[in-house]
Amino acid sequence: MEHMILNNYLNLLRNFMWKRVFIFSGFLLLFFNVSVVAGDWTKLIIYSPWVEGDVDRFEDLSMEEKEMVKAAKPLLISNTYMVIFKEEGKFYLQPKCTQNWYIWEEGEWKTLFYSPNQGGFCTSMSFIKDKEFFLLGKYGFWEGHFDLIKSSKKDEPFEWVYQKNQPLDYQALGAFQTENGIISLFGLRHNPRLNLAEMDYNGFFLDWETKSWSQITLKWETQFENNWKKIGLSRFPHFFAFDLKDYGLIFLENFPIEGTGWYILDKKNLEVYFVEAHVYLFQHPFSLLIDGENSFWLSAPNLGVFTQVKVEDLLKGAERVGGLEIKNSGVFDFDQELLVDLTLLLGVLVVGFVWYWQSKTKEKEVGAEVSDKNLPAISVELENVLPELHAKAGQLLKQQELDVLLGIHEIKNLDLKKVKRARLIRLINEETVRIFGNPCIERVRSEEDRRMIQYRIDPVFSSKKDFVSPD
Repeated sequence: MEHMILNNYLNLLRNFMWKRVFIFSGFLLLFFNVSVVAGDWTKLIIYSPWVEGDVDRFEDLSMEEKEMVKAAKPLLISNTYMVIFKEEGKFYLQPKCTQNWYIWEEGEWKTLFYSPNQGGFCTSMSFIKDKEFFLLGKYGFWEGHFDLIKSSKKDEPFEWVYQKNQPLDYQALGAFQTENGIISLFGLRHNPRLNLAEMDYNGFFLDWETKSWSQITLKWETQFENNWKKIGLSRFPHFFAFDLKDYGLIFLENFPIEGTGWYILDKKNLEVYFVEAHVYLFQHPFSLLIDGENSFWLSAPNLGVFTQVKVEDLLKGAERVGGLEIKNSGVFDFDQELLVDLTLLLGVLVVGFVWYWQSKTKEKEVGAEVSDKNLPAISVELENVLPELHAKAGQLLKQQELDVLLGIHEIKNLDLKKVKRARLIRLINEETVRIFGNPCIERVRSEEDRRMIQYRIDPVFSSKKDFVSPD
């Protein structure tokens, strides 16, 4: 009896789902252009397991390009997908869950960069910039990460790119290129070693020039924020994301099907939109052909058609979710950063002016005091030493005699005594230069033994009354 009830329930569920698939497929047929692919393409994404004959449906591909796609099959890891880039007439292949890149030459895929490491960059964002090949990691070895690696030299399979403020234990649902950097939207902070598994409903921005990440805050529309919380995306849903010229798209698939649909980032105004969908699209096998502008062709078995999707058509039925606010970014907050720099500069100038004014005022006060007494001021530390030196004016003193005069003869540590002697001689000479215009102590070698150092006390003093300490 229970078995029959379960079967009936499953049949109802299947009929319900297939009705939605049929309705959405009809919606696509009416809403989008389903003719053969037209226009040049820039990226081809195929999600395994491989479907024989599926490539032949891409009528815009030449025979060589179809053979090129088929030849990539042996390079795929089971249950993963590949991306083929078309750049300046050349084709490059990047199989997911690897750090490898291949180039299509002479009718075969030849290794461009190879690394034996596998599994650390599954569902990563791969892109080519300034003839360098990049992977922005998402998931691997049971934890999320946002490492950035590049390949540019054949003898070095990849190189880690240092990033400031890199998000830790983070895997983004979508990462999209802009003119100045990369925007990541939504994600999961996941690290089983720390018992960490939580959704991140915001994102991050990577300034490409400074290689520094900044926090993104999504300013939700109130009604949508409540709806999001009601859905309760406490785990990672099935998703797929891809990057277009002016838009970044994330298709979230959740069960139950409520909440399934497109999240669309407008890169120009940083607004985020949502379009509800009543069918699962990106459960493999499926394939995408991106035509280089703001549309793509989608092939999925549950659609039954080869469908072109234009973002401008999607946006007609979209609901605004909110807008992105990027903090501490040199790209989006240039004026604010410039204001901070100018404020700091002004602060430094003010502090410098105050210090200069105070030092000049102090010099005037000291000068006035000396003028009143008609005597030069000397430091307290040298108050008792200078009169003793005055008594030795014109003499040559041995090191031991000078040490007694300076009051350091009882120091047992020779290194410490040497340092102390040098410091006192420097201070005394600075003081006599300041007051009398000439140094007082001069180091000379003994005429009898050139290895020995003696100290000549120069007669720079006029009389003992010159040595008056400040009150």
